[in-house]
Amino acid sequence: MRAVSEEKWRVSEHAVRNLEDWEGRQATGLEITQPSDSECKLQEISRAHHDLMAPVRALKHLPDWIEDDSSECGTELPGTVLEHLVSIRCQSRRLESLIEGWVRYQRLEFHKHFFSEVQPARRLGELADLILPEGPWHFEIIGNCEVLQTDAILFDEVFFELISNAVKHHDRFDGFIRICITFLKSDVSIAVSDNGPGIPDDLLSSAFTPFQTLQPRDEVEGSGLGLNFVLRAVEKLGGKVLAGRAMAGRGTMITVFLPRNGQSPPTSGV
Repeated sequence: MRAVSEEKWRVSEHAVRNLEDWEGRQATGLEITQPSDSECKLQEISRAHHDLMAPVRALKHLPDWIEDDSSECGTELPGTVLEHLVSIRCQSRRLESLIEGWVRYQRLEFHKHFFSEVQPARRLGELADLILPEGPWHFEIIGNCEVLQTDAILFDEVFFELISNAVKHHDRFDGFIRICITFLKSDVSIAVSDNGPGIPDDLLSSAFTPFQTLQPRDEVEGSGLGLNFVLRAVEKLGGKVLAGRAMAGRGTMITVFLPRNGQSPPTSGV
């Protein structure tokens, strides 16, 4: 009982000190900092992300728990049940991808720019090393070692998405990805092309539409937000994005135009 009373006293004393400090700040005219609207929104997004992901993580482990329990009981699961467990794994990964894509999509709205010098050729080479799978994949960068002023975080996210897309949607074991970097007068053009199946001509105009997927969701996992995220991120950097064919009959080429100084929208070469 005494311990509880002492704890209540410490809590109330802490509250009184906080109140006195707040009143003192008011009396002396000191600024009382409150979270900005963007900070509040980011906190809401983080809470939503946590609450949404908790049941998804449990769902991902559910098939393993069922298989472990059946193994301990010496029970062999029927083939139809095993098929359902595979479906649960696939759908939970898809749901996880949708949530992660939605969270990244929402956070972009409140991203605060920090511009620094970025050397595209070196940066893109490092990203490719992280993304490209093992095997006979061919990757090349064409361009010089000039630098531009841009937001390095958004730059990485944009081209991580584009290179990952080229790998994920490829239909060959020996894929090819080429990145061409061209520095113009006031902007830089960075074209990412591949020799995959490409985006059908009738879908090129809707490639950047949110939740647009070019393949059935049960064949290729994805949120359908990737290219729209790229579009929005590049526009926040004052640039633009174009989609087209990489070569006759095959492949996709996504061209990103970014201002060289990190502030002015691109004007030349677009």
